[in-house]
Formats: sequence, C-alpha cells, structure tokens
Amino acid sequence: MTGACFSVRRMAQGEEEVFQLLCAALGRRGVPASLALASEVNSETFAALQALAQSERVLPALYDALAERHGAQVAKPMRAISAVHREANRRRNAAIRAALLELGEAAAAEGFAFAALKGAAWVIEDGDSAAAWRSMLDMDVLVDANRFDDIPLFLDRLGYVRLSNDARYDINFHHAPYARSDSVAMIEVHRHLGWRYQLLPPQIIFAGGRTIAEGITLPAPWCRAFHAIIHWQIQDFGLSRATMSLKDVLEVDRFLARSDIDWTALAAHARAVGAMQACEAAIALAVDLFGASNPREVPLHTFGRRHVALALSRKASPWRTWFAREKWRAGTLWRCEKVAYRWALKGARPAAIHAAVWAGRLVRLPHLFVRAVGLMWRALTMLVSERSQRRYLARLR
Repeated sequence: MTGACFSVRRMAQGEEEVFQLLCAALGRRGVPASLALASEVNSETFAALQALAQSERVLPALYDALAERHGAQVAKPMRAISAVHREANRRRNAAIRAALLELGEAAAAEGFAFAALKGAAWVIEDGDSAAAWRSMLDMDVLVDANRFDDIPLFLDRLGYVRLSNDARYDINFHHAPYARSDSVAMIEVHRHLGWRYQLLPPQIIFAGGRTIAEGITLPAPWCRAFHAIIHWQIQDFGLSRATMSLKDVLEVDRFLARSDIDWTALAAHARAVGAMQACEAAIALAVDLFGASNPREVPLHTFGRRHVALALSRKASPWRTWFAREKWRAGTLWRCEKVAYRWALKGARPAAIHAAVWAGRLVRLPHLFVRAVGLMWRALTMLVSERSQRRYLARLR
C-alpha cells in the first residue's frame, strides 16, 4: 500500500517535470541544459519527453526545435535523431501540400477556389520546408457556401471516397471526411468555421485573403491567428474548460512570433464579436508556458493571469480535469448550438432561432437533469478520494 502511494506520487511529480521540460524545449526562453547531455538521448526522461509530445500532438515541433531552433545547444546524437524524424514529417507534409495544390488546380478548372485553413495554411505557405514542425492529421479547406453542395461530386471525380456515412454530416458546417487510397491525410471541406460561424464569416476570409496558388486562397495572417484562438477557446470550449493543449498553445505561439499579423485588426474584430477574453486567455497561456511576447493590442489583465492559474490547477488535478470535461459535455445539451446553426441555414429569423433553441432545451431537460445529478455525485466522490490520498501522503512525510 505504501509503495503504491509513493509510486503514484513519484509518477505525478515526474510527469510535471517532463511537462516543464517539454514547454522549455518548445518555448523561447532557451534550451534546457539537460538536453546538451548526450546521456539524455537514451534516458527515461527523453523517452518520456517524446511520449508526452506525441500525446500532446507536438512531437514534430519537438524534433524541429531540437534539430533546428536550438542547434549546437543540443547534444549531437539527440540532434541527429530529431533531424531524421523532422525530415520524415517534412516529407509527409510536403505530400499533403502537393495534394492541396492538385485540389486547387482542379477547383480552378471548375471556376472556384478553396481557402486553406489551420495546418493546410501553414504547409501551403511554407514551400519546400512544408511547415515541418506542424503535426497534420487532415486538410481543412473552406469553400464558398454556394459551391458547398457540389463538393461531394467534385471529390468523387478526383478519386476521393467518403469515409463516414454518419447522419450528423447531413446538415453540418463541413462535409464528412474524404480521402484517396494514395493520400497521406483526410480532407474536410467547410462552408463555415464552426457552429458559431458568425465569429469569423467566410466573406471576411475570402475578401482579405490572397491567391497563393491556382485555386488556393491563403487567409490574411490575422484571420488565421484569430481562427486558431477561437477554434481552441470558443469552438472547443477551451475558455470555459480551461484546457491548455500544447498543440493549441504552440499554434498561438507561432503566430505571436510572426511580424505580419495585424493585431489591431484582430483586436477590433475580437471586440466586435465578443471574443477578447478568448484572445487574452490563449495569449496568456502562450506567454506563460512558452515565453511568447504578447502584442500591446491584446494586453494581459487579471483575467488572463487567473485563466492561466486555473488551467494549471486543473491540469494538476485529475478530478478537476474530469469535472470540467463532463460539465462541458452536459452543457452541450443546454447550448443547442447545432439547432441554432441549422435553423440559421434555413434563413430563420432570430426570434424563430431563439424559440427553436429553447424548444430543444426543454426536450433535453430530463436528460440534462439526470446527467447533472450523476456528474455532481461522481465529482464529490472523486474529490473526497483525492483529499483522502493527500492526507495519507502528508502523514507519510
């Protein structure tokens, strides 16, 4: 019993140390001194560092940092290993980039264009380097809503196959994922950026973008930065859940390091759509974890500092992490964002959309009540268990 408790304690402490080491390796305050030691290459610490980076979906960024950014400050064997993996990811991203260019050429031939989103925008603008630091699972592109219904046949002619027949894609802000047998990644074609599409309407993206290749529009840098923030903080509820996924923090950090972001435009748009707190929270985490410099247009106030503290406390507590996640899941029954979106697509007036949302809430109310009771009971038992373990460990000291 005692050995088990001590192993849990050591594991938690070790995980925190590895997390801090990973943030330091990815950040801008200088490489950790331990990475200059060749002995670290085969150590458990380096293996744990790679494992954590993999789970956080920043492993390519870690390899890129050790092989390129930190240079001679990293032990040569470690740089060599990282360089091999970095090149493998660069080639994969280059293949994704080639697929995007082919897709754009086909779209241009039929008189329309795609806007590259998220990772697709990074790889399409980065030429031969193909954003080797970026982890890619799929290609996200945006198309004018008037061409959205034509996309399935368009992709079918190019040899793409629909990967899911789930009915939830029938009325959605993006089509089901498609892929070809020779493709290295799936593709998702969007007509909007999320259920709350008014946060960054497609018209703004296409109007402010530039043609970077035939049939491919690259959104303005500030649009891309803002999309990265709202995708994490609002659409994935990072703000309310206080999540700090390193992949999302890294994305924001990369934008903060750029010199071509119009932060004045971003801040003005964020104020207009009520997203300034989301911006402050995202930037505060990048500043705290990676040593990024925050733009003066988005100053960090007490709210940002409190959000960072909340995110760190939830990360350190399994029950708080669980409670935040389950609370978010229960909240989806109340928000009814899909209902509002689908009525908006029908051209319904705001009053009709509001009525439909409340009708949806009333239908879901019994289920929401049952889930809320179960959530509170489970949270209480987890909290009691965690406090009991802390008291037990305190007596052993």
